[in-house]
Order: sequence, then structure tokens, then C-alpha cells
Amino acid sequence: MNSGIADPELRKAFNELQMKVVDTQNKLTLADQQIAELQQKTKRKEVAQKQLEIFPTETKMYFGCGKMFVLDEKSEILTKMGKDVEVNAEKIKALESQKELLKRNQKEAEGNIREMIAVKRQTTTGQSAAAV
Repeated sequence: MNSGIADPELRKAFNELQMKVVDTQNKLTLADQQIAELQQKTKRKEVAQKQLEIFPTETKMYFGCGKMFVLDEKSEILTKMGKDVEVNAEKIKALESQKELLKRNQKEAEGNIREMIAVKRQTTTGQSAAAV
């Protein structure tokens, strides 16, 4: 009698763990994409900074701000670009730590699935041995 009750419960728990693993994999993929995007933005800013450093310090320059361009000093533009690079680096670090946490959660869920399967095999093997 007990095995009839446990089997649907086992399936439900197994499905929940599978959904958790799939969700975690999707989050890991999203984090990888965000990290790659931030790294590309950082590289672009660094290349732009290097190219802007060639100009004289008193040069007035335009920088993009939404849908418009703003006239500003070269030093201000370089400072803003430097801050953007720092912010991107912080975001990348945060995403990396989030990714590590997600990986640990995924391994834990996979371990739980394996444990559930092993328990199910033991119970079915025990029941078939008892029946013989």
C-alpha cells in the first residue's frame, strides 16, 4: 500500500528537481550572455579611451547620451568612460559570484535526483527480492 502512495510523491519530487535543474541551467546561460555583453562593452570603452587620449587635452568632444550628443571636455569624457569600465567590472564580478552559486545549486539538485533514483532502485530491488 505504501509504495502506491510513495510513487506519485516520488514522481512529483523528481519533476520538481528536474524543473529546478533546467531553470538553473537557463539562469547560467543568461549570466554567461550578460558577462559576455559586459566584457564587449568594456573592451569598446577601453579602445575608445585609448583613441581619445591621442587628442590634445583642451579638445572639446561630443559624447553620446541617449538620443543626443553632449559637448564636453576631453578629461570629463575620459573620466566618465573610466567609471563605466569600473561599473562593468563590478557587474561582471557580481554575475560571476551569482554563477558560482547557481552552479552549486545545480550540482546539489542533480545529486538529489541521483539519490532519489538510487533510493527508488533499492526499494524496487528490495520489493522484487522479497517477492521471490
